[in-house]
Amino acid sequence: VGNTVVHEHPGVYSSYDASSVIGGKKTARILGAAAVSTTGTANEVVTLTSYAEGVSAFGEDAEGTVGMAALLAALYRNGAAVVKAVKVSAATPTGYEAAFAALEQEGLVVMIPRRGAQVANITEKDLNDVLEVRITLENMAIEKACANMTDADIRKLEQAAEVFQTSTAEGDLVKMAEADVNFHEVIYEAADNKRLMQVLNNLREQIYRYRVEYLKEDESRNRLVKEHEKITRAIKERDVKAAQELSFEHLENQRMGIIQAIRAEE
Repeated sequence: VGNTVVHEHPGVYSSYDASSVIGGKKTARILGAAAVSTTGTANEVVTLTSYAEGVSAFGEDAEGTVGMAALLAALYRNGAAVVKAVKVSAATPTGYEAAFAALEQEGLVVMIPRRGAQVANITEKDLNDVLEVRITLENMAIEKACANMTDADIRKLEQAAEVFQTSTAEGDLVKMAEADVNFHEVIYEAADNKRLMQVLNNLREQIYRYRVEYLKEDESRNRLVKEHEKITRAIKERDVKAAQELSFEHLENQRMGIIQAIRAEE
């Protein structure tokens, strides 16, 4: 398919049954997909790591049709690691445009007038903008988490750090990325601010495929394990300043690693 798929009608199969765009280098295998389905909420992005998850979220294709289930089967058969999937409201140009607009919000595609949806490649400026905002919001989340976390929450954070460390030994990039997400979500949940959590998760998703590249290096994985341990210890001790400084270092190391990945694509 190549690095870019332009959204044209009809879709990948026929009569607007399915359409998809690939996000990023083939090594990352992060894809965006839009298709008709028997279940699910239209124009809502769902993150999938397996075909089984896709069928659970979107159902089997109706008899005699080719839709989301068939598209996901093809994507995972061809090596997809993560798929951001969206149910279209109707198998029409307007329906697909709305679905791709949802993927655009995730940073996977960009909508270009008269050309449709194309892969959205992040620039160094984009990355710096995203992380500048994320650092500020992470500081807020950490301050609230230090004040709100119970002993049970602290143990949950420690367990999340342990799960990430275990995942690095297994070498599964998707599991590592999920474990890293889960670690930070424990902190976000403890901050007890749904809007804050939504924004932080959206910012993180925008650079997801580059974070997967970052996790490929053993040095990066080992560094993340140590950083998680230090952040956990600081939050456990209710040391807001130390936890925020460690979080900044954590994100800055990722920023430098991701910049290398961006430059490698140029």
